[in-house]
Amino acid sequence: MIPVYLSEIFKLFGQELSGEDKLITGVSTDSRKVGETELFVPIVGEVHDAHKFIPSIETCGATLCERECGETAFPQIRVDSTVKALGIIARANAEKINRRVTVSLTGSVGKTTTKEMCALVLSSAYRTDKNVGNLNNHIGVPLTLLSLDEGCEALVCEMGMNHMGEISYLASLLKSDVAIITNVLYSHIENLGSRENIAKAKLEILEGLKPDGTLIINGDEPLLSGLDIPQRIIRVGMSDGCEVTADNIRTSSEGVVFDCAVFGERVEVRLPVPGKHNVQNAMIAIALGYVSGISPERSAAALEKYVPAGMRQRIYKKRNTTVIADCYNAGFESMCAALESMRDMKGEHKSIAVLGDMLELGEMSEELHRRVGRRVAETGVDILFTLGDSARFILEEAKGVESCHFNNKETLARALESYIERDAIILFKASRGMSFEDIIGLCSLTQD
Repeated sequence: MIPVYLSEIFKLFGQELSGEDKLITGVSTDSRKVGETELFVPIVGEVHDAHKFIPSIETCGATLCERECGETAFPQIRVDSTVKALGIIARANAEKINRRVTVSLTGSVGKTTTKEMCALVLSSAYRTDKNVGNLNNHIGVPLTLLSLDEGCEALVCEMGMNHMGEISYLASLLKSDVAIITNVLYSHIENLGSRENIAKAKLEILEGLKPDGTLIINGDEPLLSGLDIPQRIIRVGMSDGCEVTADNIRTSSEGVVFDCAVFGERVEVRLPVPGKHNVQNAMIAIALGYVSGISPERSAAALEKYVPAGMRQRIYKKRNTTVIADCYNAGFESMCAALESMRDMKGEHKSIAVLGDMLELGEMSEELHRRVGRRVAETGVDILFTLGDSARFILEEAKGVESCHFNNKETLARALESYIERDAIILFKASRGMSFEDIIGLCSLTQD
């Protein structure tokens, strides 16, 4: 955060500071960690209201508050909503920074992987910042903007959503030079009802795109075709009419190699992660580089250094077993992509898929879990273990595959132990709410 006088923060909300002015150097949403020159923002959630912690704070620069919080040794700024106020302060901080490239990015699956690849490409030419972890919602995006300082030259900001209007709000916090929509798939269909509505929600990102900006979209998605906007559109994919495309795709246990054509200019790209689905993510990053003044060759060289973030498709050897730890989240498409990645890596190994529930699929949940089960059989999985109420449907459709359903993680882990150290390859994949990393820990397969 660029240091700002407290009086300026008061003015953002039409108020005057009474008392001594001072510099505010940061923002905190944790009352236990707020510093003496930081602004405390008490978040009001569905269950907890952080206003109750204000009396226990010994010192801080000031606090936002939605109601009277009693006497404090530091100033209070009254606002209607602390969350909306956080966004106002974040936008003010971001507007002080003269960035060369600002990127907003959304999609149903693969957002974070694409964000990481885009940031890697931009980092080859600019000092680049990005969301950390899963800070992609109405609190995380403002905190990301508040983490920026005057040295930031490029920003890649991932935006998540569960309902209509959420991306609209996030897009309003920053004016983007480039907006990216990776795909429109089944994630969050429980809340939005249809893929058409999901597409409408994703397209809210255009509300923050500058008039002379560029929209990069998945050119293989019919729901994104026929867009009529004044800004430039670049389509990425395998369909006719795409300006950025790929061919000669080769997969192995070491990763993916493909030839990328960028407006007719060809370059070989080597990704150190398996899975054909990563080709689309990498092409988007290369397209972003192209419109940001970075050559396809330089972008390809940057992508050779890609490392998956967090719990997304981490691949490593442990106890003579190859582990694919893909526990961050799961939707139908990403589940199928993970199975295909394991097939590409399998070789002579015995392949074991440990799969759990995919959440937030609403009325389509049973059908999509059954489709995954059919894909398990099609990709040649040797052994299938499932956990979760909906995951039973995966097992029922995995015809011809040795399989077993479990009611708890401990029993599953004990059954899995007999296959470890037999030169096997094991995929762990489920939605975040299933916490499948617990099973990895119970089997002592956690990465060192």
